[in-house]
Amino acid sequence: MYASATNLVIGEYMVVEYLDSKTIRIVLLLNDNPEGVNIRSIAEALSMSHTTVYNALITLFKLNLAMERRERGRRIIVLTEKGRGVAELLLKIDELLRQ
Repeated sequence: MYASATNLVIGEYMVVEYLDSKTIRIVLLLNDNPEGVNIRSIAEALSMSHTTVYNALITLFKLNLAMERRERGRRIIVLTEKGRGVAELLLKIDELLRQ
């Protein structure tokens, strides 16, 4: 892993390229709800379309930052351990930028 002014690379993925503001907002929402959130609730809470949420979730699944489980026939999205780590880093970055 290395960082520069323009890129942050984790494994083979460039985080800057994949984690846009909408995806980051979803990560932080999921971090605030460790029991998981369904897609409709994510869309409503963040005022996003279901399509936008679904596309962001595809990215999170590919990066192994989130996973889905079924609960009474509903798709519940939760952060993985890696996703929780990324959320903690995002919160730390936000804290540092506010200083």
